[in-house]
Amino acid sequence: MAHMVCWSTACIAALLLLIGCSSPGNNRIGSFRSLTPNSPFNGYDRVVYKKVQERWYHLLDHAGLYERAGVVQVHFSFLYNGTVQNVGVTSNTVGEIYGLYCVKAIQDSAPFDPLPDDLHRLSGDKPREATFTFYY
Repeated sequence: MAHMVCWSTACIAALLLLIGCSSPGNNRIGSFRSLTPNSPFNGYDRVVYKKVQERWYHLLDHAGLYERAGVVQVHFSFLYNGTVQNVGVTSNTVGEIYGLYCVKAIQDSAPFDPLPDDLHRLSGDKPREATFTFYY
């Protein structure tokens, strides 16, 4: 059991979600990649990713933010009950306003659905860490 908890913690720490966006004339393509492809959390993580992606696209469309090219990385923790905490920009090449829209996409998307019981048992009550990379 202790081995499973350590493995689960390593998988959670290795999680990387990518959100992509191209210029307004092209189709926007979002992608999901986990550094642990066989993780039992992949299904849940895809739902979280999709919800954030849809919100981010809505914010971009509403504000007309397509003029810049660059990357914003946002790190956050989410609890087994679906709430998020400690949302913050860790890297930003496009400016503060663009970073704030990325943070807002995550905060507006929360709370997420609670972890299913089987995943909650794997992760326990510790927050899961995630980094989303937004491409402008």
